Amino acid sequence: MKKLYIIIAICLSFTTTLMAQNFCSAQFSYAQNGNTASFSPSNFIDSFHFQTHLWSFGDGVSGGTSNPSHTYNTCGTYTVLHVTNTYDWNQTLVCSDSFAMTITIQCPNSCNINASYTYTIDANNMVHFTNTSTSNQNIDSVFWNFGDGSSSMANNPTHQFTPGYHAVCLTVQSFIPGAICVDYYCDTIFINTPPPPCNLSANFSIQANGNDFTFTNLSSSADSMMTFWNFGDSSFASGNVVNHTYNQPGTFSVCMMISQANNCMADTCMNITWGAPRNSNARIYSYPNPATENSTINVTLLKASTMDVAVYNMQNKLIAKKKQSGSIGLNPVRMNMASWPKGIYTIVILSNGEKLVTRIEKL
Repeated sequence: MKKLYIIIAICLSFTTTLMAQNFCSAQFSYAQNGNTASFSPSNFIDSFHFQTHLWSFGDGVSGGTSNPSHTYNTCGTYTVLHVTNTYDWNQTLVCSDSFAMTITIQCPNSCNINASYTYTIDANNMVHFTNTSTSNQNIDSVFWNFGDGSSSMANNPTHQFTPGYHAVCLTVQSFIPGAICVDYYCDTIFINTPPPPCNLSANFSIQANGNDFTFTNLSSSADSMMTFWNFGDSSFASGNVVNHTYNQPGTFSVCMMISQANNCMADTCMNITWGAPRNSNARIYSYPNPATENSTINVTLLKASTMDVAVYNMQNKLIAKKKQSGSIGLNPVRMNMASWPKGIYTIVILSNGEKLVTRIEKL
């Protein structure tokens, strides 16, 4: 009988020791959902004991609940410390324990990077690139392949191309834990061939028979040109050899304008006189000339009258007209040329029965 008591006592002692060890254990497990970790103690507590918990999550934040959840602001590796104190129903400390575990909060390996660029081409065929790529991470590397054997790692490079088509590709990368985000964007850039230099020189001859005149284009390579004539009396013509008859005597400024397919142009003027010269009451000139947007035709009148203004292009087509009252003295006639194509224009002003003619070049 005594041996039975001894065995029971040993069993009770072993059970008490085992329970005490389970009460005191601060070991824990955890589960991760995104950057949030949920912690669970590994011990068990019966109804005769209670336990306090202290957690240090490794990022400067602590907690005191038994099964806490903690959200980390950044991914990385953290050492989590769990400290427990176990008390009996008399609030007597039974045991204490601590346990530390290193955990890793994984960053989501999602790439959100989009490569793109824009560019402009200046007058010297120099191309200026602007990197417009976007990413939810920092863009860590940039690589440009200009398609002509050269490249650049600058963010916004400038590159000189030869004439022709060039496929330019931009590759951007972002490095995140466990992954590399990469995207690329390609576009084809066309560089125009520079036009040949403009070396045109205009020259023509005049043959007169009374009031009948023959004008001949003597410019070199005249057959490859377009030739336009302004006879100074509001009459126009085209061609390398033209005839014109003047209906009234006077002095006329005859102008020949030549052009080639590459927008190379030249012009020249000569004054001719037929019959008795007129006593003009007006003078005309334009400024600035050539012009880009606006020019002023200055008309000096010796008599007040209405001025009828007409504008003709190189094809002798009327493109604009207006009326303006004129007084004795200087009368500015302002011309808005912003919408006109580049070229040479003839301005004809009728005043007091006279035709005043001048030319303006639009750049």
